[in-house]
Amino acid sequence: MGSESSPSKYESHWVRRGAGKLAPRWTGAPRVGGRGRRVVCAVLLCGWGAATGCYAYVPVETPSPGMVASFSLTDAGRVALGRQIGQGAQTFEGTVQAATDTGYVLHIRSVTYINGQTNRWMGEQLVVAPQSVTNPRQRSFSKRRTAITVATAVGSAVLFIATRSILGSGTERGDPGPPPPSNQ
Repeated sequence: MGSESSPSKYESHWVRRGAGKLAPRWTGAPRVGGRGRRVVCAVLLCGWGAATGCYAYVPVETPSPGMVASFSLTDAGRVALGRQIGQGAQTFEGTVQAATDTGYVLHIRSVTYINGQTNRWMGEQLVVAPQSVTNPRQRSFSKRRTAITVATAVGSAVLFIATRSILGSGTERGDPGPPPPSNQ
């Protein structure tokens, strides 16, 4: 009697693919496709909306202490602050600690660069001259965006429940019930 063991969950098997070529097939590896991919995309989209959907940036004349503000850098500001926040910085966001005619003292939250990359900061202090920045904007709560985000989340939850039969609706899937009576 041979001692044959069953293949492990991730053991490779050879299968014929296009043009009869042999290729490895991994069994048991998790795959996301079809419905699962749509669910993952929906969850990510809702998460993104919840993270960004409740706030908007409103132009402000002069930022005041305690306000979360975003600033665009001028070319002179990009050069002046390049060693502190990185070359190619385009905008930055932070909490204003002090605002005077000689500059702003901020605790930086994030910096966005010309190439689109964003770096999170942990509240490091930065002193910025007013001529180094332009377009100050205050981060403020947006009722409209919040309503859209909540409606999207509720709609997604209802759709999820409706497509999964979570609340129960009679017979289980795959249960055909009793066979029909025969007329013989």
